[in-house]
Amino acid sequence: MIEAVTFDLWHTVIYEPDDNYTQRSRMIRIKDTWRTLKDLGYEISHDEVKVGYHYHNFMLEDVWSEEKDVSERTQIRMLLDCLNIKKGRKELYAPLMISYGEALQKNMPALSDGIEKTLKTLKKRGYSIGMISNTGHTSGRGMKIILDKLGVLKYFDTLTFSNEMRIRKPQTNIFARTLGALDVKPKNSVHVGDDVVNDVFAARKVGMKGILYDKDGRGRMGRKVDGIISSFEELPGVLQDLGGP
Repeated sequence: MIEAVTFDLWHTVIYEPDDNYTQRSRMIRIKDTWRTLKDLGYEISHDEVKVGYHYHNFMLEDVWSEEKDVSERTQIRMLLDCLNIKKGRKELYAPLMISYGEALQKNMPALSDGIEKTLKTLKKRGYSIGMISNTGHTSGRGMKIILDKLGVLKYFDTLTFSNEMRIRKPQTNIFARTLGALDVKPKNSVHVGDDVVNDVFAARKVGMKGILYDKDGRGRMGRKVDGIISSFEELPGVLQDLGGP
């Protein structure tokens, strides 16, 4: 019997509402970081922060490519390294966790169509609900703020973010940790996500069932999945077919 459902975050529960979203987020983060440093007495130009951010991104992508991740504090330390700021770091972490780590609040993502209604339905049917997300420049702490502002944080019994685990999907331990928090066996759980490898294959490898959220109608693409949905209205029925209440 299916007792628990876990969800991917980006491009599943939330998405970028327009084509300029990522670039806009980047510019907000750079500008707010620069202003914070200036306010704290650091003589640094906006262009210097922009270049430092650029190299910082390359460093993070190198880490992420190995299916690893770093804490929010380490990510800020890496940014300070790229900006060649060595003095007074202790006083910088807290303000940068706001200007850098919470910049997304000025450029909110959008909830996927039907997701809130579906989460509410799953709760009423007795499912435990979790989230398993690879994070980017915004940590799990920052994403919880976003989810709360979007009104859906309350539906999740546990949330697992890669920056807190120091590993990224498709590493199976990130799924196992979430199932442990939900106190449910893999065979009694389903993961829903938009990525065949990071979500469906990884979930199936740990013993869960995997449902592909295929909003754009790409189809199975020759891949083995336990279900495909193009809208979240379909999910309760698919879960019931797989053995859910």
